[in-house]
Amino acid sequence: MDASGKLPTRCRVVAGASPVAGPAFVAPGTAQRSFHARAPDLRPAPCFQQRAIALACITVSVVICVIPISSPLAAADKFQRLSGPQLLARLPGMEMTDEVHWADVYLRGGILKGYSMGRKTSGKWSIRTNELCVERGREEATCYQVWSSGSRIELRRAGSDLPLQGILQKPTKRD
Repeated sequence: MDASGKLPTRCRVVAGASPVAGPAFVAPGTAQRSFHARAPDLRPAPCFQQRAIALACITVSVVICVIPISSPLAAADKFQRLSGPQLLARLPGMEMTDEVHWADVYLRGGILKGYSMGRKTSGKWSIRTNELCVERGREEATCYQVWSSGSRIELRRAGSDLPLQGILQKPTKRD
């Protein structure tokens, strides 16, 4: 600070500073120090501290704002609803699974093979007005909107806030 109590607006580098301490930063209007007479003062002038803090704040802001935009997770969350023709092109011969508890294999001709917690089931699948409809055994058909982001799939049912989530992959060989 200068005599008026204000922080200086610019800093200048003083030549001849100690090679250990590097250049000294001195606020305008302050006396230039000689580093040969005493040990170097390693504390920077207040204006240098302000610049360092501002630079740190800008760096943190850029990291916080840019990383979520460029992360693979942000890109992966762009789900798009699949239409009937898209479903007919993608589903036959593929398996939808959560990779742990269940898997449904959508065979050509509308045949459905399901595997859930070690039990094998069978059923039928079809496309009706841009929705995937699944019939298992004696149950009535359940229809879902199908949303996709890469290999990730969500089956969304009307009236439900929780989608059925999984991935679409080539069928896993099972006994």
